[in-house]
Amino acid sequence: MAGPSSVAESLQPSGMPEHDLTKVEGLHSYINACVPGYESCNVQRLDGGTANHVYRMELAFGVGTIFKHATDQLASDPSHTLDASRMDFEAGFLERLLDEERLASPSDDSRPCCAMQGYARVQIKQTHTHPVAFKSYHKHRKLLNLEDGGPINLKDAYSKLSRDDIEEIGTELGTWLANFHENTDKTHVTSAMPGHSNNTTGIAVCRHSYENLPDVVVAQGHDPSVARLINEEVGSLFKSDDECVCHGDFWPGNILLRSAMSDQGPFTLTVIDWEMVRIGSSTTDVGQFAAEAFLLDSFRGEKGLHAAFMNAYAAARTSIQIDHAWLLGVAVHFAVHLAFWPARKVHWTREEDTLKITSIGTSALRMLEDIVYISPNPSSWSVFRFPETWNVKEYVEWLRKSNRRDIRKRIRSKRFGKKRKDSKLFVETEETDGNSSDEAPD
Repeated sequence: MAGPSSVAESLQPSGMPEHDLTKVEGLHSYINACVPGYESCNVQRLDGGTANHVYRMELAFGVGTIFKHATDQLASDPSHTLDASRMDFEAGFLERLLDEERLASPSDDSRPCCAMQGYARVQIKQTHTHPVAFKSYHKHRKLLNLEDGGPINLKDAYSKLSRDDIEEIGTELGTWLANFHENTDKTHVTSAMPGHSNNTTGIAVCRHSYENLPDVVVAQGHDPSVARLINEEVGSLFKSDDECVCHGDFWPGNILLRSAMSDQGPFTLTVIDWEMVRIGSSTTDVGQFAAEAFLLDSFRGEKGLHAAFMNAYAAARTSIQIDHAWLLGVAVHFAVHLAFWPARKVHWTREEDTLKITSIGTSALRMLEDIVYISPNPSSWSVFRFPETWNVKEYVEWLRKSNRRDIRKRIRSKRFGKKRKDSKLFVETEETDGNSSDEAPD
């Protein structure tokens, strides 16, 4: 039987009849027509995604390969549309990353880049991160073939892992994301899809929660004026943001885990779902992951993912000034994400979580109100959960002294690459009472 690379090389024949790639049997028949001999291979649909039809095909010795098929209708709800050209961006971008070794986490020569090399499993010596590997893409059929990054994502694995493993993973992901933001060439995006200088679908999806937050706020019985102002002053910046390359949908559900031992590290972490990759602001990737990490910590055992990720990112990011204005941008995206997405039950659907999610959404709205209108109230920021080494007092004092209404001016200062300077925003744990002070959030 041919290996994974042989399958990938054979999946773009011309003159073939159309196959219904939205169904398992359609994909199976298409693959077998391209590469005869795969009738006995198991193809299974993978659950969890909303936009695409995703399948795993088992080859030999437990090795699998992933297929993603996009249409203009969401796989989870065909009544909603999303331009299928989003997959052109993902394929073009990932193809350009094939030889980008600098995107691997800092490592020594003995640290393997992948958990799989052909059919041979190699020892994972230390938890590390890499983008999912591109294999092939059939543009006309919108069929993307990728490496199989592992059997479980971080969101689903969280409850099974130890606190030490979660903190190690959070630290690794924060370090990797900072390195990705610092070192990825913007031409990987601008050249991913001919005729497009940026991923307009990725921008629109990022803007979606800002544009529709007022409706969520009204449905919860709140005044939508704050949500409208946040959309006008912050959401409107997304079209012009050009700080760095952003993943566009960076959350624990898009981090796959593989380990030599079940539910125990070290792990290979594979970052998947690059359809929304775009040039934008680093605060959106950081804010989204921080919000989802906060939800995991809140609902699944308080294992420190949020703090480990945030502290590692701040420590590793060197080309910009991690200052109050940058943190404000992260805080806004964090709060908008919490106020909008959990309320729609996109990824958090357990009935027992409903009341707590509603409470978190309300807290996020108070946090946005505090940013926009009133004198800073540290209790409004308890939902943000500043890591213990972050100087909450100084941040709140900066908010108190700043021009409260001119959000655009304050947030724009984080969009451009200033050299990093020493800042009192990050202090040693013993020098601040952090979250324990009466003036700081719990």
